[in-house]
Amino acid sequence: MRFYIDTSVFGGFFDEEFTKDTKKLFDEIDSGKIEIVSSVVTISEIAGAPIHVKELLDSYPQEIQFLELNKTVLRH
Repeated sequence: MRFYIDTSVFGGFFDEEFTKDTKKLFDEIDSGKIEIVSSVVTISEIAGAPIHVKELLDSYPQEIQFLELNKTVLRH
């Protein structure tokens, strides 16, 4: 399975309200059951996030396929 992950998912990993489900998702990613896709928008948004959120993103460099922005993507 492939999931698109945005900034809120990385932040949700550390948010008490969402941490349980988000950690389950990352366990599935770690086990190779889920492939993750994200975009340069997520990278840009996380640049202003707390360091622990940046470190979480940085810990998955090989696992994330980053989509390029184009007119089709920007319309959605």
